Amino acid sequence: MPDWQIGTLVPEAMYSAKLYPQFSGLSKRIVDQVKSRPGILTRARLKDMSGKKGVLSAAEKAVKVTIDRLIDKGELILESVTKEHRTERGLSANVKEVLNLPTAG
Repeated sequence: MPDWQIGTLVPEAMYSAKLYPQFSGLSKRIVDQVKSRPGILTRARLKDMSGKKGVLSAAEKAVKVTIDRLIDKGELILESVTKEHRTERGLSANVKEVLNLPTAG
């Protein structure tokens, strides 16, 4: 019919951070950071992104606890770094382990 409009419903998953902490905003922000730079970020580098004005917008302790929880659940992995990886990825000699996603590399 002329001059009629149609609306489309799109399903959206909404989770409570208390009921589903694995879907909390901080967990998602951490995973997004690792996803954007796989095999480059370390725990210390992510903790440096903490703070109210930091990229992660969370306290350093909360970031540390969330990283540990994500590793325990298998959503993030710690990857040992070889000399070749350091050269490829531009990492310093002090870096022993980096965070990565289980499916990425």
